[in-house]
Amino acid sequence: RQAKYARRYLAEAAYRFNRRFRLHEMLPRLATAMLRCKPCPEPVLRAASNFHG
Repeated sequence: RQAKYARRYLAEAAYRFNRRFRLHEMLPRLATAMLRCKPCPEPVLRAASNFHG
């Protein structure tokens, strides 16, 4: 199971590492991204997750 999600964990670690000195910007950026995106039903998110690995 860990191998299945290894790419995601690595991407998350890289994202956090690259932004480690700008932690104060992280929440506002996340909120902005959430407000700009269209709603997406959970089944669509899960299908995309399975498609991308």
